[in-house]
Amino acid sequence: MSFLGNFISKAATTVNTLSPAKRWLALALLVLLAFSLVVLCKPSATQYVNLYQGRRFSSAELAQIEQAFSNAGLNEWQIQDSQVTVPHPQKSSYLKALENVIESDTLNVDMDVALKNSSLWEPRHVKDLKIKHAKEKQLARMLASMKFIEDVTVRIDEIETKGLRGGRKTTALAAVKPTDDQQLDRHRAYAIRNAVAACYASLDLEQVTVLDLNSGRVFGRQQTANSEAEDPYTVRKRHFEQLFQDRIREELSAEIPGVSVEIHVALNYANQSATAPVATSVTAEKISANFCRTCG
Repeated sequence: MSFLGNFISKAATTVNTLSPAKRWLALALLVLLAFSLVVLCKPSATQYVNLYQGRRFSSAELAQIEQAFSNAGLNEWQIQDSQVTVPHPQKSSYLKALENVIESDTLNVDMDVALKNSSLWEPRHVKDLKIKHAKEKQLARMLASMKFIEDVTVRIDEIETKGLRGGRKTTALAAVKPTDDQQLDRHRAYAIRNAVAACYASLDLEQVTVLDLNSGRVFGRQQTANSEAEDPYTVRKRHFEQLFQDRIREELSAEIPGVSVEIHVALNYANQSATAPVATSVTAEKISANFCRTCG
């Protein structure tokens, strides 16, 4: 205590002998020293980095990742826009936890596994079936990387046509689960159909069907019964319903994410017009509205 008292006394005597300008300078230096100590002692914010170069994961892959990290006792990871971010100092630990769970070259892994598991002694049709299934999974993974798709399943069917000319007929179905409660519009469905058709040389765009699992809407080949397909009223009615539905959803989706739109059209051939005054419901977060549209 005597040492501390002597130190304080000498410091006070020294300060009293200083000029006012030097006193202010000494005070500023003390404040700067205290601030520097606080900054040095304060823990730095954790820097997060993306795994696999910012790759977007499907909901099924995210579930596998969560299970793998939980088993490894890692709980500081985050999900941002379907991307997984982890603390930079622990990146190697997180990657090790994902070994044999997530492949880095995901677009080619299914084909690689199919070829690796094939044997020279297995029947040709079995090997072809494995490769076909691997191609379907490969295409599904590629489509699932689109931002608006949560999950997708692709099925391809090929048959050899008999006869003098012969040939191969190919059809495809892409069952798409959009993110959240979103629904596919005709533009996105057309993009999916084009992507699927481009992956198979024998597949025409008209032979590709896209099924929206959220709305149940089908894009592509005519899926109606023969009686409806031959009825001009039904065909034209459905055309205007889908047209108005897509237009209204496009207008509202920017302000109401996940908006759901239903359209019912009544055609009036006497006046050569089509009217849609029937309770068009729009719902999103307890929001509803009625719309009335007329087309020539």
